[in-house]
Amino acid sequence: MHIRVDSSPGRHGVEIPRRLRFGDRVVTVLANIDQWDGFDHHYFKLEGDDGNLYILRSDEVGADWEVVMFQNPRAGAGSAQFAERKVPPAQGMM
Repeated sequence: MHIRVDSSPGRHGVEIPRRLRFGDRVVTVLANIDQWDGFDHHYFKLEGDDGNLYILRSDEVGADWEVVMFQNPRAGAGSAQFAERKVPPAQGMM
């Protein structure tokens, strides 16, 4: 699912998500839990102010953003919804 993301410059020129926009709905990022690099994308595991967890993927320049995974922790362990079938493994803790 493609979304609009408001971001700010981070280390090494990687844009860091600050707000996610799903049409008229806006989610503010409370925490950047983890981030890692793929072959030609950057990945971010985020906690939103709506209580949900998101894994986002951006292209190298941060111009195109996608939701790769969404999870509502209150819904239980089996509630993760994947937007794609393949997610590269994290290079760190998730």
